Amino acid sequence: MAAWLTSLDLPFPGHVQWLPVNASWLDQTEIVFSELQRKALTPNDFESTDHVRQRIVGFCAERNRRAQPIQWTSTRQQSARQGPAPPKADGDRLKPGANS
Repeated sequence: MAAWLTSLDLPFPGHVQWLPVNASWLDQTEIVFSELQRKALTPNDFESTDHVRQRIVGFCAERNRRAQPIQWTSTRQQSARQGPAPPKADGDRLKPGANS
């Protein structure tokens, strides 16, 4: 796994974290990858692997640029009673080749 991660030659440090399958962090990770797929990797009409890398790095830069802290408004017990939140509408997509 470490050799594969190193072979990606990412412009930022990458780390693998093993989490329990029912962990809330896993849910957040799935949300990020879903957003990446919808906003930066679809359609998948890439000219090269460098083009894919540019889209991923651009997506991460934009996501980090607009990041805000989470303001928790409910207790764990309230969240458990409510169940999952409804999905949000697909927001603005990153244009192909957009890096910011």
